[in-house]
Formats: sequence, structure tokens, C-alpha cells
Amino acid sequence: MSISIFVKTKIPHYISTAIFSAVILGISQQPIGFGFLAWIAFIPWLKILVKLRDFKQIILSFFTFGFFYHLITIFWLAFNIGTNQWVATVSMVSTVIFLSIMILPGAVVWYILQKSTTSQLFAFPIVWTVLEYFRSLGTLAFPWVSIANTQLSFIYPIQIAEYTGVYGVSFWILLVNIAIYKSIKSKQINTWLITAGIFSFPWIVGIIIMETEELQNNDFVSTAVVQPNIHLSEKWEDSLKIQHVNTLIELSTPSMKENIDLIVWPETALPVYLLKSGRRYLRNIREELKNSPSKILTGIPHYDYIDKEYLSYNSVVMFDRTELFGIYKKIQLVPMAEYVPLSGVFPSLSDLNFGQANFIRGKEYTLYPLKEWSFGAVICFESTLPKLIRQFVLEGANFITIVVNDGWYETAPEPQQHSRQAIFRAIENRRPVIRCANTGISMIIDPLGNIKDMSELNAQIVLNSSVYPQTKKTFYTRFGDVFAGILILILLIRILIILRKNYTDEKNYSNSTIRINNPSGE
Repeated sequence: MSISIFVKTKIPHYISTAIFSAVILGISQQPIGFGFLAWIAFIPWLKILVKLRDFKQIILSFFTFGFFYHLITIFWLAFNIGTNQWVATVSMVSTVIFLSIMILPGAVVWYILQKSTTSQLFAFPIVWTVLEYFRSLGTLAFPWVSIANTQLSFIYPIQIAEYTGVYGVSFWILLVNIAIYKSIKSKQINTWLITAGIFSFPWIVGIIIMETEELQNNDFVSTAVVQPNIHLSEKWEDSLKIQHVNTLIELSTPSMKENIDLIVWPETALPVYLLKSGRRYLRNIREELKNSPSKILTGIPHYDYIDKEYLSYNSVVMFDRTELFGIYKKIQLVPMAEYVPLSGVFPSLSDLNFGQANFIRGKEYTLYPLKEWSFGAVICFESTLPKLIRQFVLEGANFITIVVNDGWYETAPEPQQHSRQAIFRAIENRRPVIRCANTGISMIIDPLGNIKDMSELNAQIVLNSSVYPQTKKTFYTRFGDVFAGILILILLIRILIILRKNYTDEKNYSNSTIRINNPSGE
């Protein structure tokens, strides 16, 4: 009975095409080499979307697209081994619903644009790109699902991020979809030539940039990226703390003997309060460093005791055999994993226990000195945030380090999706990026976005490489998200023009109706 009802039930076309497009786009986000699908993913949905006039249908279509796209892109949230299956699944579904709701303002704007007498199709890339920009702001920022990330296998077209940020790449993908759709519809050679030009433009620009970009190669920093591959189930076992520290020391000893400039350990590599109760571990490490000028950068848990209150931080510290070079406290915390949202406004929320940490947000963009250079260190999810990395470079960072623990997700695609986003951070600011993971994927990326060295997934390994610090500030570094700002301005002007025209038309219609009903004007 239920099967026959399902067969007879007809899904509205504006829903089915939204699902179809969302599935294609979601597949393009997976690390399986199908990023090119993003160039055509929106076409089936747009074919129906341009015909919709009913507000409810537009809202449902946008939400459906968002739900299935986000579900396919971040389904791996349900496989978090740091919690039980029920909590992980609820967390995944909640995140998917939240992100889908976040695109509904785009549906409202689209509805307004539909009232225009002229074609609004080419406004769609602006609407979607503006949505992506706003989704990267604030404490609930989640740029992970940006469609620009589908292109990280294509090194040439993403070079435009030096000028436009990731939003230029997203805009280009959407514009290609629109151009192909228009070309198929018109079947005119001129339209296809324009489409070819739109598609080719960032590839040509990227080739020119990579051939002509002047990078500093005068001096280098030798680095050793230590990936210990300590399983999450063992990481916080009290009885294994000394074993974990010894593992890090053993993996790093050859680099210490070779006087490597910078040895990088991952996020919370040391499961102890290294600068508090765990100072004995610091002494042990420094004992190994006593004949080496090497510096160690490592993630640590840290706390301050202020006004009879313990304030906990997810932190990074750099030290050598004698000196401590400052503590970076993570600025962008992960909601419901590292803190409870709004707990700063309502302190009682921090008493709720969902298995999350209760970290305090840091405020300082800490830089570390190394030779004649400075560098910034960010933690895990922060590597997905263009504005945060840009601020480090504005403060004077000549290269960037990222310390990560992807131990909650042992299999693809989360580690691959996460690690590859660091490529954009290198291109946007033309800075080398050193990414060090506990489990997951570690890599060295040059300022052009090329991966110079990379670990296998969940391997215990040390990557030895050299990075060349840079001082030049790119257009994106100096001016930020100007491209996104221009799109916002264009969209606002377009909306105001349409609203003003509609108001004028309604007013004229009202006046004409009065004259017809009352010719004498009385």
C-alpha cells in the first residue's frame, strides 16, 4: 500500500530539479576528481527557477536545494568518533538544516528580482556569491561549503583569488552555469563564443600569474612537520601522556640534530597543560633541545586563572631550549564543539554539557619571530576563514602555519576537504602555508598554491621541507573582500530600483483607478 502511494505521488518539478542539481553539486565537493561538475550543476535547477513566481515555491525550492547540497557535502559529520552515533547524526542534520535556512534570504531576494521586467538570470551569481560572503562572517561562520572549494584541483583558474578572494571563484562557477544554460537555449554561435570566453578567462589569467608572479627566494626557513597519528581514543588517556610526549620527541630528534629552524607539532599535540601543571614535560623536551637552536611550535590546552575563575583556551605556543615566544589563543571557536553559542551573553549557557569544550575566545593575532621573519599560527577550523588569515598577514606574517587535529574523522572525505582549503589561503595572500595534523593530512603549500609535500591520510610521518617567507602584500591582502563588496552594492542598487519601480507602478495604478471611478475628481 505504502509503495503504491509513493509511486503515485508526484514530486513537484521545482523540487525534483532542485534535488538533482544539489546532488550534482554535492558530488563535486567530494575529493574524487569531479570538481568540473560544478560548472553545470546549477543548470537543471535554474531552468525551472526562472519560471517560478510563487513565493512559497521559491522558498521551498531554495531550501530543498540547500538541504540536499549540504547533506551530501558534509554528511561525514554523522561519523564523528568523538561522540555517540545518535548525537553525531543529530548534529549533522541540525547543521544541514541551519545552513539550508541560511540561504533563504537569497530566495527572498530572488523573488524580488523576479518582479523585474528584464531578465534577472545573470543576477543569480551575484545573489549566491553574496550569500556565501555573509555566511563567512560572525561566530557562526561556515565557509566550508563554498562552491569555490570544488575547484581546488584546478590550480590555474583559482589564481584569481589573489584579487577576488574565494568569492570571485564562486562567482565564476555560477557565471559559467548561466552562460552554458543561455547558450543551450539560444543555440547561437555568438552565445557559445561568449561562454567560451567566460570559461577561459580565469584559466588564462591564472597561467599568466603563475608564469610572471615574482616570489622571493633569497632566504628560506627549514621546517619539519611532525604528524604523530595518535588515535583519538588514546590521546587523552592519563596513562599514555608520557608515551605521547616521547613519541613526539622521538619523531623530532633527527630534526633537532640537523638544527632545523622550525619543528611543528599539531593541535593539542601535548595532552597536558605544558605551561602549568605539565612543566616537567616542557623540561624533558628542552633537555632534548639543549644542543639545538631549533624552535618547536605546538598546539596545547592552556588556561588563565583570573578573578578566581579558570579561563580555558585552545592554544599554540612556540619555545626553544631557553625561551618562550608567546601564546596564541584560538579566535574562531567551533560552535557546540568548543563553546556554546551566546554563552558570552548568557553565562549560564556555559554550564550546559553536550560533550563540548568550554573554551574562551582569544583576541590577539599573535606573531612568532623566526630568523628575520615573522609567522602566524592558526588552529584547525580557522584555516577555512579567509578574513582571519588575511589579518595575520596584515599584522606582518611572512608565512602561515596551521595546526590541526582531524582525529574525529578517520576516513574520507572530511580530512581531504579540510586540508585542501589551505590552498586558497596561500593563493589569497601569496604566503607559504605549513599544515601539521595529528591524524589526517599534513602538507606544505607554496605561495602559488602548489602542494610541495603531503602526508598520506593518517600516517605517522615527518615532512622535511623549506619554505620561502614573502613580504609582498597582494590586492586581496591590502583591500580584502572588495569584490564581494561590489557585488553587494550592485545587488542593493538593483533591489532598490525594482522596489521603487513597483511602488511607482502601484501608485500610478491606484491613481488611474480613482480617476476611472470618479471622473469628476470629487
